[in-house]
Amino acid sequence: MAGVKPKKVLFLRWPPRLLSKRYMTFNTIHRAVIQPPRFQSRSRVAVSCSYGPGSPYSTAPPSDTITLRSRLAGESGRQYTIECILQEKEDRPEKVYLASGDNGRKFVLKELPPSIFELAYDMQRDLLAQGRSAYLRLMCDTTPKQSIIIYDYATDHLLSLAQKEVPLSARKRILRDTLRGLAELHDRNIVHADVKANNILINYENSNEGIIIKGVQLADLENAAYVTPGSAIIGSQVGNQLWRSPEAHAQGPVNSSSDIFSFGIVCIYVILRSVIFAPSPEELEDAEMEPLSIILERQLSYFAEPDTFDALLRHLGPESPWCEIFTVVRSGFNTQNPRKPFHLWKGEKPGLDQDFKDLVGGMTNFDPAMRITAREALAHKCLKEHREGGGVQCVYYKIYSMLATDPNKYDNVAPELRAPPRSTRVTSHSHITLLSPSLANNHHQAIMTSQQPEVSSRPISASFAGKVAIVTGAGSAGDGIGNGRAAAILLAEQGASVLCVDREKDWANRTVEMITEEGKGKGLAFYGDVTKATDCEAMVEAAVKAFGRLDILINNVGIGGARGTAVDVDMVEWASGMEVNVGSMVLSAKYAIPAMQKNTGQVRGSIVNMGSVAGIRGGTPHLLYPTSKGAIVNMTRAMAAHHAPDGIRVNCVCPGMLYTPMMYAGGMSEEAREARKKRSLLGTEGNGWDAGCAVRFLASDEARWVTGVILPVDAGATCAVGSDLPKTASVSS
Repeated sequence: MAGVKPKKVLFLRWPPRLLSKRYMTFNTIHRAVIQPPRFQSRSRVAVSCSYGPGSPYSTAPPSDTITLRSRLAGESGRQYTIECILQEKEDRPEKVYLASGDNGRKFVLKELPPSIFELAYDMQRDLLAQGRSAYLRLMCDTTPKQSIIIYDYATDHLLSLAQKEVPLSARKRILRDTLRGLAELHDRNIVHADVKANNILINYENSNEGIIIKGVQLADLENAAYVTPGSAIIGSQVGNQLWRSPEAHAQGPVNSSSDIFSFGIVCIYVILRSVIFAPSPEELEDAEMEPLSIILERQLSYFAEPDTFDALLRHLGPESPWCEIFTVVRSGFNTQNPRKPFHLWKGEKPGLDQDFKDLVGGMTNFDPAMRITAREALAHKCLKEHREGGGVQCVYYKIYSMLATDPNKYDNVAPELRAPPRSTRVTSHSHITLLSPSLANNHHQAIMTSQQPEVSSRPISASFAGKVAIVTGAGSAGDGIGNGRAAAILLAEQGASVLCVDREKDWANRTVEMITEEGKGKGLAFYGDVTKATDCEAMVEAAVKAFGRLDILINNVGIGGARGTAVDVDMVEWASGMEVNVGSMVLSAKYAIPAMQKNTGQVRGSIVNMGSVAGIRGGTPHLLYPTSKGAIVNMTRAMAAHHAPDGIRVNCVCPGMLYTPMMYAGGMSEEAREARKKRSLLGTEGNGWDAGCAVRFLASDEARWVTGVILPVDAGATCAVGSDLPKTASVSS
């Protein structure tokens, strides 16, 4: 809650015409279907949808009574003084408070039942471990003793703000930023389960230019749930009845597409300023009217086409008594009471155009399987982003846009904002050149200050929870630990879901067995040849289908390749070796990067290429191997530069003479093994785990500020040149 009372909203008053017989049938069925919530095919699910009597989430009030002017100590050590109660409900003991910190900063404190507090705390901690999102309202502190989660205070919520005079461009910005938050949740297999206008918080400022949006966040994640692909929440009417999807009314199956339906209704509210399913006050006063039947009739009237209606019934399953409810409701439509499909709506409200109706139609399809995703909605032309920026930046944009169209308005601009009018297209940074040097510096400083990220009091998490990785060359003969197998196991141990790719079926299967047999994580074998584009494309598709996203690519495939110098190397074998060692990495990245670009956050993906110290130093007996590994080194740097704007990091691990199955499979004498050790400064032997640990670091959020790095893992071999010479051989002797 934002701590402000919403203004009275408008409702569309298209009353349903329900017959008494139909009303009685509806209520009879409704009473028959009430049942406790449960989950279908879940792996990690936490839902807090019901607080009523008999609910598994009902608890006694917190033991410590909180009163006005009470002072609470947060887990961070910050002190909070209770100013007032923002929200309390008759059926729940928990309250929402407005509080102030010692510096006067405002906060919102939400009491939760202890069991829900623990689940919400764990989920938000997982989200914070991946970096604080600009589009999700995440906790800034807690008081575990009172089961309270603490949030920053927001200026308003969308249910209220949408009733004000907000420009269409700002309304679309709000929808766009909310979708970004929702997409971040869905990317991590989290279903919000309560998307509605008053769960979207906005910070804004009033100015002479109108309302300036400073930030938008999707809030109330306490009801959110982990729902993996192929799973669903069933048996609970999640969310608010004025915003929930038809399958949520019918108690499931509910998944991310249900959030999308609810958001489609939010979109309509933002443009029309109407809660389209809400019964009017007159309808609520009619004792013969069942409010839920009114809501369901409107859902069917606006969005249920014949084919999608049948698809919804199949989604619910023939055993669901709600199929009969929907069928009864639909039977009331006739020539006297026709359906009013949303795609046929007309009006003079700005924004109610064909593009908008197409977008909303994609989100509110009655067939849950046919709804567009949050990412697809973000890419829709209706929400095409205009580069206006926010805060101070937005003020300058509007001023110079005005001057560009009418230079005579220059005298109306405040003196401190004046600059020589110039008819030019203003981009996000070009307007700074229109200011005097001092003003430009101040303006730039203001922008930089407003964009400073919050520095967490805790270190970045090393966890890969919710992340999905592809490791190529993930197999090894028998139980041997090669670089790829080590990397796959280590990533899985830290919570990643790993697609283990190898062209040797048994090797890939054994890696997955090693991941799962000791409960180390989640793995899936994929058999393919990464020198083939079709296999690389299928590999990425398999990861996304199985785990819902792709965050990490470990390019580990490599061979010794053609033997010989430039004089005697076989050029056919040369080409084949370059294709395996270099081309396979390009192909894998070609299909992995677009999948990573769909993620959100400052860092959307990480690629780690496996090189070699031979690519840095050269000097091996054969030409192909150091040449191909040298190509990987500079390919890594180029890829890092190319894809940094996409938020994708690219790094390279260059192992030295590790003792791995690739090296000892053909046999290695103890003399040769000892000689390899002595080539490094440490004089010790490395193995696949050493390379795997380096890969794990570069792939993790701990390395979020690391890209284009070439990391030798060689016990100092690359800096050991001349270390075995006598001191008298030095130029400084």
